[in-house]
Amino acid sequence: MPKNPKQHQVPAVQGPGLATSRRQWCAAVLSALATMDAGAQDQGKTIRVGPDRQLTSLQAALRVANTADVIELDPGEYRGDVGVVDVPRLTIRSRGTGAVLHADGQHAEGKAMLVVRGDVVIENLEFRGARVPVGNGAGIRFERGRLAVRRCRFFDNEMGILTASEPSMQLDVVDCDFGAAPQHEGMLHHLLYVGAIGRWCKIGRAHV
Repeated sequence: MPKNPKQHQVPAVQGPGLATSRRQWCAAVLSALATMDAGAQDQGKTIRVGPDRQLTSLQAALRVANTADVIELDPGEYRGDVGVVDVPRLTIRSRGTGAVLHADGQHAEGKAMLVVRGDVVIENLEFRGARVPVGNGAGIRFERGRLAVRRCRFFDNEMGILTASEPSMQLDVVDCDFGAAPQHEGMLHHLLYVGAIGRWCKIGRAHV
């Protein structure tokens, strides 16, 4: 579990003015993320990953990725495929039914399946089985920058998404599913744990 975490509480929306303000802010977030996507399409290359491709793991793709690249995983299962995502304006996505990442006892930096630092978009991936020795293994550990998580699924993880507490951070969760947190005696696992960050927004359906 995080040590002395300061959990960020989203202010209650009371009245049309606040509701409109929050909708406007979420719309602004989506616009900014669309700009991130456009940058990836205009400037970066697409790195394709799959069992029948030259690169067969997300780990291998992260090693060769550069600013504004897109890593695209073929649908299927990827086991023990964990890593640190610190490439600026990187997009990691899968098509169709999506890629399923199984931790299988592996983790990055003793924290998560993916540790994210930077402006990153993650789309249509499933995270399963995150475990670390201290009991707060996350599908995604978000530590710095702006992160958009779209149409992703988090099941059987000690933490689904776990963030640091930095006022400059922004998190956007769009159409994601969270569930099946493990039951460990003496521990309280969270499906989505957002620290004291600058902004976060849940858009569309996000089943927790």
